[in-house]
Amino acid sequence: KASLEPSSLFARRPTRVLMPPGRTSAAGMRVAVSVIVSSVFLTFAAPVGAGTLVRAWFSQGDQLRYGVRDLDRGGPLVPAALRSLLAGPTAPESRGGAHTAFARGTRLLGFRRTGSALTIQLDSRFHTQTAGSSAAVKPARLGLRVLQIGRTLQQFASLRRFRISVSGQLVTAYPDL
Repeated sequence: KASLEPSSLFARRPTRVLMPPGRTSAAGMRVAVSVIVSSVFLTFAAPVGAGTLVRAWFSQGDQLRYGVRDLDRGGPLVPAALRSLLAGPTAPESRGGAHTAFARGTRLLGFRRTGSALTIQLDSRFHTQTAGSSAAVKPARLGLRVLQIGRTLQQFASLRRFRISVSGQLVTAYPDL
């Protein structure tokens, strides 16, 4: 039985580098956040104050790496971060070796927050191996999906737990991580 070892997935964290202070001190200047992906710097620039930077976590080899997303302040951040995770890595991140464990087209149908717990409602593609297949997802891939969600949600300090509902049914069995 395949299983994931969390210690190997989190052994090394990517490095974030900010531009020199002189380039970011004035309001309206652009801030660049770089993430090392497969020894390549990917730079994502966003106007200061234009939105909120969040991380979406993707697999690269046997580790998880994050991509930085600039989200509009107009809506709730948690579902926006989950949607960016489900959308997958950007083209530059993919060229750097990042990929997602989610079947293409997996959708966030809704979410419900109760205190520090979040219930995430996903469509049936969460349980399929790939978008074009009806085959059930393999345990290792399902475990990686759960890890991607967990790491993406970890940046929100007020959340302590999450659970997943697929097509209205609460997921009660998870693979060994």
